[in-house]
Amino acid sequence: MKRKFLICAIVLAVLTGAFLLVLYTVPEGLVLQSWVMKVGSIGILLWQAWIIWAGYLLCTRVFSSSLTRAAKYTGRAFSVILSAAVVAVLAVLCFAFMVLSDTDTDNGNGTITVADSGFLQETKYSLWKKEGILYRRYLRESAGGEDIDPSMTKTMFLREHYPERYEKKEQAQQPEPEAPQVIPKEPDSYDDEVEFLGIADGMTAIYHETADDTLGYGYRAGMTAKGEPKAVFYEDDQIVHFLIYDCVSGNNECLLYVYYEFDKESDGTYNLSGDRILDRFAYVIDEGKVVSAGITSWSELGSEEFRKAIGE
Repeated sequence: MKRKFLICAIVLAVLTGAFLLVLYTVPEGLVLQSWVMKVGSIGILLWQAWIIWAGYLLCTRVFSSSLTRAAKYTGRAFSVILSAAVVAVLAVLCFAFMVLSDTDTDNGNGTITVADSGFLQETKYSLWKKEGILYRRYLRESAGGEDIDPSMTKTMFLREHYPERYEKKEQAQQPEPEAPQVIPKEPDSYDDEVEFLGIADGMTAIYHETADDTLGYGYRAGMTAKGEPKAVFYEDDQIVHFLIYDCVSGNNECLLYVYYEFDKESDGTYNLSGDRILDRFAYVIDEGKVVSAGITSWSELGSEEFRKAIGE
């Protein structure tokens, strides 16, 4: 019994070490596939079983009848309480692994659709590129299980499969002398959702046009302090590269973005006021096409292709 107990402990320790090694050595720009995290949940369940076994052996073998009555019952009570506490902590950890982890679906074309339900939240879908058996790389937001073509954006998929919604929107639009600037906020209607998600589509498309995976690029979306959509493309100890959403083009056909570089302070922080423009981009909504302006300052007009795309 003792030998089996020790062998199980050693095997579990080795497997746990291997899992932690995989968990904390993920390459830059990649994420572990969901099945790896589910293996972690199974490992936690096995450790719980081992802890219960250890508590049983303490009660029946260590604190046996050969001890005094007080020592025996005190030791057994301590063993039960300690085992129960450790099992409870592991149960909470296992619950977090199972509830908060997302779900992968292999699409059979080299991509993975990830469904992230969160906790008591609406399910959000995203499309990823499969990188071996362990990892995946973010591509873009997804409309669901049918939206699996990596060459399309989410907006393009919705426009192709639900054209009546876009036609309704276009018929309701009135010509304006100037395009209103998009206010980045959570969508509260279908039209707002299309516009909001179009910004995200543009960011991911620009990332795939500019990023170099061999140099440690990675996509991380968020908001600036002013509420502007942004995405970090690259970050090291000295600099960080940001893509920030600017506005809608004058012809209402493009979303405009500015690509900045910021210097980091010695403590790792950076000041958004000390920025350098690396480029400006137009994302052609209907085509899912990215056009570079090729500028490094606001005084420059940009390439002919860029000016043509935005109607200038």
